[in-house]
Amino acid sequence: MIESHIDIATEDAPSQYLIHTDALRSVMVHLLHVLSIPDREISLSFVSDAEIQQINAQYRNRNQPTDVLSFPQQEWESPLCVEDVINTISMPYPRPLGDIVISLEQAEQNAKEIGHGLDRETCFLLIHGLLHLCGHDHEQPEEEVLMCDQQQKILAYLQEQTPVPWLNMVIRKEDST
Repeated sequence: MIESHIDIATEDAPSQYLIHTDALRSVMVHLLHVLSIPDREISLSFVSDAEIQQINAQYRNRNQPTDVLSFPQQEWESPLCVEDVINTISMPYPRPLGDIVISLEQAEQNAKEIGHGLDRETCFLLIHGLLHLCGHDHEQPEEEVLMCDQQQKILAYLQEQTPVPWLNMVIRKEDST
């Protein structure tokens, strides 16, 4: 059996954050498991607001920072949902699923506004980005309802794990002492 390959780039992340790549990989393995999509290749990049603003302007014509961007490398006939089990042909290598880019500064701002931790917000953004890679969108109200439902199901699954896999996945350096 081929295992998923998760590439994590942290060199462009702001220096005030500690990113625990083993915990991130563990969360991604859980996410791929709950979506029944094994044997995938995913690239995760953690960047500053300035970097994500540049990417957002280049690829989406929106010259502003955002929290997460996704770049799928696969077309889906319909969005993949937690309830779906896909039959896949075994391949000798992981198949590319896509790239997720997260601004930790935006993630931290979101977390403060919502009232939960940076690690939990980063996990939420990973889920959101992964769902985009699996064909989900939120441009239309019915798409948004489906995507929100899937996000909540996945978060509920992760919260049932002991320990919760996102704990201390991403933290501010000053909070680590």
